[in-house]
Amino acid sequence: GCTGAWCGGVAGVNSLGPHAPSSPSATVDAPPVTETMDRCAGADRAAPTGGGGGGGSGGAVPAAWLELVAPMKPRPKQLEALAAHASGSDVVLVDRTGGGKSLVFQLPAVGRWREDVRAGVAMPRLALLVVPFIALGEHQATTMNALLRRLWAAG
Repeated sequence: GCTGAWCGGVAGVNSLGPHAPSSPSATVDAPPVTETMDRCAGADRAAPTGGGGGGGSGGAVPAAWLELVAPMKPRPKQLEALAAHASGSDVVLVDRTGGGKSLVFQLPAVGRWREDVRAGVAMPRLALLVVPFIALGEHQATTMNALLRRLWAAG
């Protein structure tokens, strides 16, 4: 069993036991969300925002992705999962409702789509989200639309 707010880790370590994916995965259990992403306990720790680092993920979060959520600052474990995603690792994030999981899939989806469009890719990437409840789908659409509005405003 896990103790504390975080179980597992990044870069191939997972806490899913026999249900873990067979491919190398990054597994991160996120702490509870507070009012804003940067007010979480431990948010003052160094996090992978550029250069090397990445908590073992081998990469950093692209600055263009972080610009989409500025002035908010993702929490360290969100940054760790985003860095793992940016480096090409599969990421499995397990947490309670409101734990900050959405940013970890929305930001790479929008950021990579933006990269494709800017590079002139004829068929930009597509992200498909399947949710079990209409209310959750509506919530995801609202938060994704807010992120897309930031993207539109940024050019």
